[in-house]
Amino acid sequence: MSEDKELMEAAPAYLRGKVVAIFAYENLGLEQAQRLRGQGIEVIVTLRQGSSVGRWLEEGFCLVSLWDAADQADVFQVW
Repeated sequence: MSEDKELMEAAPAYLRGKVVAIFAYENLGLEQAQRLRGQGIEVIVTLRQGSSVGRWLEEGFCLVSLWDAADQADVFQVW
């Protein structure tokens, strides 16, 4: 079985093929975003005021505005 197929089978069925927007603040949001991405789920991130962008960019996450997240995402998580 290919690695991509294994990742998608491990992801919750309701998230397969969806874009998840994380409305995040620091470590909790980052950990959740990493878990989702590790399961093959597309993750976009919008940060709360006062969050630093450095670690998110180092991890390779796509940072978008709140409005762009609302337009692009199928599922929203708030941290």
